[in-house]
Amino acid sequence: MKVLACDTGTRRHGFALSDSKGLFVVRTWTAEAGEKPEKPILESAKREGLSEVVLGLPLTMSGTESDQSVWVRALGKSIEEGGVGVCWVDERLTTPAGVRGPKRDEWAAATILEIALQQRRGVRGG
Repeated sequence: MKVLACDTGTRRHGFALSDSKGLFVVRTWTAEAGEKPEKPILESAKREGLSEVVLGLPLTMSGTESDQSVWVRALGKSIEEGGVGVCWVDERLTTPAGVRGPKRDEWAAATILEIALQQRRGVRGG
């Protein structure tokens, strides 16, 4: 089953899509978040024929909620209200150091997707 993951942001979202069997990342891209940040996520999920997306949850390094995680949870609620389910992945340490701009968001989304795929296969450490 195809899986779509998103590294959300207030300016831009990074996306990563798996193959049809849900084994590995086949495509990454970014989209501007805009005034309705749920819109590009809903559009991407619907374009790919998916009823669910994986969102990275930005917890603090100690594992607690932050202002950003509260914003992302509210975004997740808006996505669910738009008819697409949401799964959560802890996104700590998914953003690469030394990478800037859209590629940074794509890389983070690909890492979130890899974690989600490992969890679905029952692989530990993901």
